[in-house]
Amino acid sequence: MKYFLYCLKHYADFSGRARRSEFWYFQLFNVLIFIGIYLIILAIKRVIGIDWSFIISVYPIALFIPNLAVSARRLHDTNRSGWWQLLTIITGLITFGLVIILVYLLFFYAIWGIDMRGFSIFMEEKLLSVLLFISIICHIAAEILLLVWYCRDSQQGVNRFGPNPKEGNNANPVQ
Repeated sequence: MKYFLYCLKHYADFSGRARRSEFWYFQLFNVLIFIGIYLIILAIKRVIGIDWSFIISVYPIALFIPNLAVSARRLHDTNRSGWWQLLTIITGLITFGLVIILVYLLFFYAIWGIDMRGFSIFMEEKLLSVLLFISIICHIAAEILLLVWYCRDSQQGVNRFGPNPKEGNNANPVQ
């Protein structure tokens, strides 16, 4: 829990380095708290009958910046720029956009009863499906790449982002 609170105190600190323990404990408590909030909302819905499920979307939004910050510091610890996170963000947004467009086209043509034998809808649907498949593969590859980097050990000694948090006086920033 101390690593989670430490990351919240350094809400938008994108400088320096973060050890694996700081990063993974933050992620662990992030998931556990999210599950706890979800279970509380389910219990409220079951007991009172009020659906407050929209509240569950507030938590990830509130922790978006701290998550980016600790992820950037973790990448710094492996001597990589925090900007590498954009790889997953951009591929995720492209995938989401293509899903929305594809669903819109299929819904629009199905509701309005437009003749689907035409060249236009068939080609749009096929092209979007191929692009969606490619973007999903790219997104998965980017997530795997970042996961591997997050799991790697710290670069020994001082790098361009600062001293190694495992070595020296700053061995454990969380006291």
